[in-house]
Amino acid sequence: MAAGDDCVIFVAPQHAQKLYNTILENSSRDTKNRKIGLGQCIKEIQIGKFYEIEFCSKWSDSKDGTLESWTMCRSVKKLMTTKQYFTGQNKHILSDPWLHRKAILDGFESEKVSRLVEDMLTVQLERLKRPDISESLL
Repeated sequence: MAAGDDCVIFVAPQHAQKLYNTILENSSRDTKNRKIGLGQCIKEIQIGKFYEIEFCSKWSDSKDGTLESWTMCRSVKKLMTTKQYFTGQNKHILSDPWLHRKAILDGFESEKVSRLVEDMLTVQLERLKRPDISESLL
């Protein structure tokens, strides 16, 4: 899998060390020394199980370590820090607790990140008074 300058390579466990050594031999670790290989600067190399991938703001998991239960979802940290920000056009959302929680809940639901957080936000929404606005604004 590749996106921009991020890349994930799947290999059988017995080939992981050889691939790691090959990457080190044919790339540099800093931008000043780009005379190795094709001039790539690879700052970080991680070796792990297929379900431990963190790639392009996604988290990976497997309930039982099998491919059948493998899932990827949006990084909660990225979701909370990059999806909820002030643009100057959403002041009505930030100034109303119900709308603010609704916006965060919609973000979590769209990314399929955390049922626990979704449940907590839903309970909070039920306890707050919904503003008198049309459905189209939601």
